[in-house]
Amino acid sequence: MSRTKSEEEYTSDDGKRKRTTDDDDPFRRGKKLTRTPQKSKPNDEKMDRLMMMMEVLMNDIKEIKTNQREYQEEMKRMKEENEKSKRENQMLKIEVKNIKTRLDNMENEKRRNNVVVSGLKLVNTEQKSMKGEIKEFFKGNMDVEIEPKNINKIGPNICVIELEDKFDR
Repeated sequence: MSRTKSEEEYTSDDGKRKRTTDDDDPFRRGKKLTRTPQKSKPNDEKMDRLMMMMEVLMNDIKEIKTNQREYQEEMKRMKEENEKSKRENQMLKIEVKNIKTRLDNMENEKRRNNVVVSGLKLVNTEQKSMKGEIKEFFKGNMDVEIEPKNINKIGPNICVIELEDKFDR
């Protein structure tokens, strides 16, 4: 029985074609493709729900990103404000230090003009009468003329005499 080429291609089983094996060239062979299953309604509903959830998540992410940008800008402004306040605080500290130094110098200068006298009994507490008594005391006992600016009685026998300047001492 001689078969023709077209007859040889077919097998006796169910009229199927024979596969030719080509061992020399593996790329020439055909590949079997699997078919994708047909979509059904429950999968479509699941996909729609998933898509809706994805949209909601994307909107939430966008909102979070905008809020984050706003917070970053606010933090930047607050940092700048903080730096400005720190510089201002430093300047104020320097100014307070200078003022304290000036005040200490003025107090020291004022104290230099003071003379403390103890053992002198002043009867009156009025400024004019105390000034007169002090002038007489210094003139009579020490032969010195002074012009007291202010007199403060500290105790029964102690008083502080403030002079005009340190050269009166």
